[in-house]
Amino acid sequence: MEQRQRRVEVYQLIVSPVDDVATYSTLIHQSFDKVADKAELQHQIGTKTHALFELGRSGDGLTIRFVSFSHGSRPDVIDTTSLAIKPSPLASHQTPVNYTHVVTGCLRGEYILVLEKAQNGISALSIGTYLGWLINNNLDSTDTTAEGPRAKAKYRVEMRPKGFEDFVKRVYSLDRITKLTAHFVRHENPGLDKNLGFLVELGEQSRAAGVDVSMSAERAQGLSSDTGWLKWVIDRLESGNIDDAKVRGWLGGAEDTFSARKQRKIFSVPIAVDKSGQVAPNDAFLKLSEIRDVFR
Repeated sequence: MEQRQRRVEVYQLIVSPVDDVATYSTLIHQSFDKVADKAELQHQIGTKTHALFELGRSGDGLTIRFVSFSHGSRPDVIDTTSLAIKPSPLASHQTPVNYTHVVTGCLRGEYILVLEKAQNGISALSIGTYLGWLINNNLDSTDTTAEGPRAKAKYRVEMRPKGFEDFVKRVYSLDRITKLTAHFVRHENPGLDKNLGFLVELGEQSRAAGVDVSMSAERAQGLSSDTGWLKWVIDRLESGNIDDAKVRGWLGGAEDTFSARKQRKIFSVPIAVDKSGQVAPNDAFLKLSEIRDVFR
């Protein structure tokens, strides 16, 4: 079977206010099982709709397959032998689908999520949003230590890139920061739409794959380390709203340049694809599990 290189990213998943990460898998599974009509698993985030399509157990973790699609999207089809283009044969209630594969597991007090990044699939940030929606809509939590049962508690699900802490420590170890560049990938990073919306139209007009935004310090000065651009970028890196950030600064009289991506846990992995070009789920789960187990 043909193989293609796929980008794989590693995250820490945090469910607040749940302290015991060993219960995360059960929490997600119970939320999924409570949905009798699987059509109700659809949840729209931005312009895309996502659904937890398949869920399985993998040791103390899970194997998850998401589907992503856009309602009403029925692009024309092309005959690659003649370049003849015809309207889509799909019915009005049908649309193309994209898959995203995920494997989770516990690691020394953390809950790790390994994501096969799909260009038109669900992003890490949207996975956090989706799981928060799924849990909050299907599980109740009461606190009997308060005066009487407390109303339904809201769960919050966060996705934190592994290696993010190392990047932040290295940033703050610099004597001064002279330049900071944030890199947004158009269509993939929600931070571009949410925070720099005026660049979206320019990016589309330019047919740009990404956008870089830089700020440089005045001569012999450094960028503020606790306010402004640096804080803005770090906050959005942590939430997954920025694809990458590059830092230039000085430490002990020597210039130092590094990026968040190189500090993060990102891999390029060959995964089998079938005749239709779709990732083979069994091979995807196998490869993602191998990466997860490296961290154990």
